[in-house]
Amino acid sequence: MHSFFQSIRGQLVPIRAERIGLDDIRTGGYVLPMHVPDQVGVHQIEFIKTGVDEDSLVVKRCSHAPVKHDNLLLQAIPEAFCASTTFHGGALSWLAGFDLPGDNLGLMLYAIRHVTKYHFDQDIQENVMEVRKHPISNDRQRCLTFSLSLDPEVRVFRYQDHLGNVVHHFDVPWVHNEIQIVGESMVEVRKPVSDGDLSWDQLAKKVEDQDFYDMLETTELVDMTSAIEGIDFKDFSTPHELALAASKLVRAQFQYERASTQVNSSATLVMRQKRGVCQDFAHVMLSILRQARIPCRYISGYRFSPENAEVDTSHAWVEAYVSESGWRGYDPSRGVAVDETYITNCVGRDYADCPPTRGVFRGKAQSTLRYAVHVRPAEVPAREDQFVRF
Repeated sequence: MHSFFQSIRGQLVPIRAERIGLDDIRTGGYVLPMHVPDQVGVHQIEFIKTGVDEDSLVVKRCSHAPVKHDNLLLQAIPEAFCASTTFHGGALSWLAGFDLPGDNLGLMLYAIRHVTKYHFDQDIQENVMEVRKHPISNDRQRCLTFSLSLDPEVRVFRYQDHLGNVVHHFDVPWVHNEIQIVGESMVEVRKPVSDGDLSWDQLAKKVEDQDFYDMLETTELVDMTSAIEGIDFKDFSTPHELALAASKLVRAQFQYERASTQVNSSATLVMRQKRGVCQDFAHVMLSILRQARIPCRYISGYRFSPENAEVDTSHAWVEAYVSESGWRGYDPSRGVAVDETYITNCVGRDYADCPPTRGVFRGKAQSTLRYAVHVRPAEVPAREDQFVRF
C-alpha cells in the first residue's frame, strides 16, 4: 500500500492538510501546493485520476503557480519530478488512506523576513556589527533556507556561539550614514510533543549530572531574588506545573505597554512597575524559575498570529527543562505553552545573549533604528515592509 512515493519517501515533508477522501480524488482530482526546499516559492501539484484503473494516478507539476487554499499539504518534492508522472500499485488508496497531518501533527512551513535599518545623522567612519537573524534548527524546527543581504554590500562571516546560535558578522570600513540588514528564511516547525513531565527528584538528578550553570544563575537582567506574590513552589507537584503557573501569573499581573522599559531593564524594575513588553515578562519568568532551581533560557524569535498577521511578529518567551525530552516552551506574555506558531531564532541566558543586531561604530553621530518583521505561511504572498521605530 505504501508504494506511492516509496522511492522518495525520505524527502517528503508534509506540513499541513485535511484528510483526503478517495471520492475527492475520483471526482475531478485534488490540487495541493508543494514546497521545494532548494527554491523560494510554492509549486502546485495536481493529482488526477487517469481513468485506466482505480489505482492509477497522474501527478502534474505547475512550477511556481500561486496557490491559496485553506487546508494545505506542503511537501518537499524532488527536483527530478517530470511534468507528468503516472503512479500505479495502490496510489489512490494510499493517498486517500494517508493520515494527513492536520491539527494532529501540526507541521507548518513559514517564510520570515526581518529588516533592520540604521540611519546616522552624520557620516560615520566605520561600523562593525553582529547579526542574529538565522533561526536555529533543533528537534522542533528546521531552518530550510536562509539569506542575509546588506546595503552597503560587504563581505559577511559567520560562526556558531557557545549556545548554538548562528551569528553573522561584518565590517563596513568606509564612510557611510545608513545601513540596511535583511534576513530571510524558510522554517519548518513541528507542533511540540506532549511527553512525560520530570518530577522534582528527576530534575534535581538532571541538574546534578548535566551542565545547566548558565541557565540557573542570575544575570544583570534576570536579577530578581524575591518571590513573586501569589506563587509558592511547594504547591506544585512537578516543575512543568510550576512553569505553566508562572507564565499564567505573569500574564495576569503585568500589563503590556510599549516604551515602558529599555532593552537593559532588569526583572526587578519590571516587577516593581508591573508593566513592560515580551522580553521583560520573559526575564521575570526566568527569575521565578531559577529561584526554584529549574534550568530555563530566554528565547528570541517570532510568532505567527493569524488574527494579527499585519503587525510586528517578533517575540520573546521562555524554555524550561521540565520534560523527559528536555526543553519545553512557555509564553508569559500570553500565559500559555508554546505551539507550532512559535519560531525560535536565538537562545540565551537573557536578552543580552541574543539581540538581532549589535555593533559599534567610529564617529560622533546619533543613530535611529527602524525594523520590519513579517512571518507568513509559505503559501501566502509577501507584502510590503511595514517599519516600526525602535
